[in-house]
Amino acid sequence: MSQVVIPYYLIRSNIIELIFNDLDEFDTIRLLLLHLGVSKEWKRNVLLPMQFKLDISNNNLSKHYRLNQLFSHLDSHCINYKLLKYNYGTLLNKEHRSKVISAINVGNTQSLYLEYPNLKKVRLIGDMIPLEINLKKEVDFTKFNFRSISDEEIQILFGKDYFTSLMMDENAVVTHNFTINGCNSRLKSLVLFNPRIEVKQIYEIIRCSVSLKSLVLNISDLYSENYDVVSELSNISSLESLYLTSDEILHQ
Repeated sequence: MSQVVIPYYLIRSNIIELIFNDLDEFDTIRLLLLHLGVSKEWKRNVLLPMQFKLDISNNNLSKHYRLNQLFSHLDSHCINYKLLKYNYGTLLNKEHRSKVISAINVGNTQSLYLEYPNLKKVRLIGDMIPLEINLKKEVDFTKFNFRSISDEEIQILFGKDYFTSLMMDENAVVTHNFTINGCNSRLKSLVLFNPRIEVKQIYEIIRCSVSLKSLVLNISDLYSENYDVVSELSNISSLESLYLTSDEILHQ
């Protein structure tokens, strides 16, 4: 029987792990199951040192695999894997929930941390913003759709260190003036596409987003004789990427 020889530096440098995790979820699982059958030495020297990241957001995945059965099979081989973009509506056995490190479409944040103790990232879907008591600073929260936003919610979004990525479009409505008490030092990405917010309130949001790395906004929203957009944006020393658009570009 011929032996498969692999250069040690490929294992030591995690190149094989990078290749596996760069594939889509179907190919990653297919190749992983295939490689489990190569040999005991291959599993011990190549597969066991690796950490696999399995994106389970695709609903078609559950049509091809019985997920709980698949994960139990990986556990029986001591495979180190993490589950990404877990959809809260997917049925997942209790013994596999500790593998979930990121989730989307979360319904009830109150029991979130007990059910998924190793959770690191959560993308919230829907109009509601959780109460502050149900948020946790050790978890990165993102949200990309808003409706009417209350003053209390503004304070949670931009005055506290919970959310790391936010997008507000024309559906986001703030009908009142507000002053943000504090700042969000964890917010890294902010997109403002024509939110129905007063110009001075947009500047208030930008002022309190002190660690922004990426900012996208409609420059026509900021034209005002009382505000200098250039000087305001230049005060964000952390900014690495700035994209300014306009109504003309948005509606092409």
